[in-house]
Amino acid sequence: MAGFAELGLSSWLVEQCRQLGLKQPTPVQLGCIPAILEEAV
Repeated sequence: MAGFAELGLSSWLVEQCRQLGLKQPTPVQLGCIPAILEEAV
């Protein structure tokens, strides 16, 4: 399973996830985050 960094999140956001105790993205996050980041470009 990919981590938040592998999904393309900025390093500061990956760190925020870590500080919140989020270790792995959920299946929904795995499906949505890459698509959202693609649209943001």
